[in-house]
Amino acid sequence: MKQITSCLLLLSLIILGSGCSEEKKKAKKEAEEKLTELSFESKQISFKDSIYRFNVEINYPVFKADDPKAEKMLNDIVQNQIREYRGFEVEYRDNFEELSEALGSSRHIGENDLIVNFRVIDSCERIISMIFEVGTFYLGSAQSTFFQDCFNFDLQDMSPIYASHIFGSTEDVLIPLTSMVNEKVRNMQENQCEGLSGPEELYHFINNFNLSPKDITFHFSDFSICPFAGTNPNISFSWEEVKSLSRSGLVERYCETNS
Repeated sequence: MKQITSCLLLLSLIILGSGCSEEKKKAKKEAEEKLTELSFESKQISFKDSIYRFNVEINYPVFKADDPKAEKMLNDIVQNQIREYRGFEVEYRDNFEELSEALGSSRHIGENDLIVNFRVIDSCERIISMIFEVGTFYLGSAQSTFFQDCFNFDLQDMSPIYASHIFGSTEDVLIPLTSMVNEKVRNMQENQCEGLSGPEELYHFINNFNLSPKDITFHFSDFSICPFAGTNPNISFSWEEVKSLSRSGLVERYCETNS
């Protein structure tokens, strides 16, 4: 009887231990699959410098996250971008006297602007995209300039998402993607647009994209695809269009639609 009781007790412990092990595995899996929860509020740096006739308006997000490390990382990126954009302001002031002398008087210098806006996109359940839209009109230029900086993160571990995650080897897709971009450009209404000069130019923009359940959109700068300002420097490809270039299962992995 004692032997039977001992066997039953041992069996119970094994079953209990197995149950605990399964619970631990389940909890670990849930923790690994948990997505970072984010929110943000809009802030602004805005001022006018009457001496240098320079106007600054920088709109930017301040993030809150349930993961302090993710929160710090995102806000550090934002602050780094702000410092970079304000470099235009520094450059303008450094060249102000030279420009005044070239024009004969500072009175001939019109007002110059640095305007930064942003978008935070979460149309894919597992991805957060942050896009800065930067416009400058400075140094006596007859035309404004416009460019965008894009950042994409996997909400499961807050790792950055690059073109290599989408296409594998980026070097292998530069040539076909350049041809596809230029084909889209040729179908634009602006018939003077010539598109990218070659794969080496696309290389500078290959990580400048955002994703949606329907497509991938590359963000170029003014003058990169058209010889004049004021065009829409964004080119989108449906997932079907890039199916032969992109990794299989990509949309299912990243881009379930957020409701």
